Amino acid sequence: MVTSQDTVQINEERIIPFRFWWGLAFCAAAMGVVLGFGPYSDASMFIEDQGDWWYYWQLKDASFITRMSAWVPYTAHIVSIWFLIYHAKNAEDTKPRYIFGLHRFNVWALGI
Repeated sequence: MVTSQDTVQINEERIIPFRFWWGLAFCAAAMGVVLGFGPYSDASMFIEDQGDWWYYWQLKDASFITRMSAWVPYTAHIVSIWFLIYHAKNAEDTKPRYIFGLHRFNVWALGI
């Protein structure tokens, strides 16, 4: 049953149809963020290259705060994605099936 032009209702589940331009808009936004932060990654902030097996983007003065500013969001991201996968697999009300569109779990995953 079609409820509007942008959403379709199938078995009481709201489906967002696939739109190619959404992917292009997201890629353009991601590139904008990368280009926006580009000037702030000055090469003088980083340690000189030490050869193979060296991570170039190591800070000269790594501290607890700089490490936690990377690891806390990463951990929160991974745990939230695992929770979302668990919730999607165990959804009693709607069992997601493969479609050419987005389930609410897909939208949440993109947001996370």
